[in-house]
Amino acid sequence: MDKLSRLRILSKDRPNSKLTNEERELALNALFNKKEIRYQDLRKLLKLSDSERFNELYYDRSKTLNKNEDKTFLSLEGQYNIRKLMESVEESEAATHYRPVDFDTIAYALTVFKDDQDIRDYLSNDYVNQNGKRVRNLANRKYEDVLIEALLGLSFSKFGHLSLKALHKLLPYMEKGIPYHEACEKAGYHFNERVGKDKQLLLPVIPAGEIRNPVVARSLSQTRKVINGIIKRYGSPLYIYIELAREMGRPYAERRDLKKNNIIRIARSMTRRGHIFAN
Repeated sequence: MDKLSRLRILSKDRPNSKLTNEERELALNALFNKKEIRYQDLRKLLKLSDSERFNELYYDRSKTLNKNEDKTFLSLEGQYNIRKLMESVEESEAATHYRPVDFDTIAYALTVFKDDQDIRDYLSNDYVNQNGKRVRNLANRKYEDVLIEALLGLSFSKFGHLSLKALHKLLPYMEKGIPYHEACEKAGYHFNERVGKDKQLLLPVIPAGEIRNPVVARSLSQTRKVINGIIKRYGSPLYIYIELAREMGRPYAERRDLKKNNIIRIARSMTRRGHIFAN
């Protein structure tokens, strides 16, 4: 939702224009019926002209418009897989008979429980925890055995950074196109608030006792010294950008393209710099 709210259409006629309510509805409906939506799909869906651009993309002039937009905009692969499985087990329109809480229940079971019997018990609304207490599932209903057995073929491993309770409060605002930080305020949450923490000029000592890996502890300690040295000499920075080694997990072709684009950007910057100094 937040990515839809942040998306802008750039053109002479629509400078930095947000999606209209109708355009948001089109995009959302498409998302729930496909594994993913790419920027090129979004262009066709919104019937954009060739002169219009998406604000979140870098357009390489050496590539075609279609090639530049051959990137994933949003993916709801998990819910898509659940929907397709429901339709294959029951009927073609089976997914429309289930409520959002049913998808939450199934996703929760497949993410939290790794034992097939625990998943069966939870989706049968008959799960008993380690303390011997019966725990009802989120939907408080028993699902068909044939559906449960089919769902065992799926597996989720990642959690979002928000609870279901928080999401249920935020979504009504975000569905209207309200940005995430504003939705938090309207829902009664304090965006980016650090509870019980006093602001300090310098970074505090790294709690080495809480970090098991000595290499990580030393790296963080040295980073702290460098940052604090910069603060003492130049004052507090407005922003700190933290780059992780996530590029190493990308496919070789994607890393190669990233490197190529960076080289092109540097060359353009140097050319512009030369023009500025020349004038």
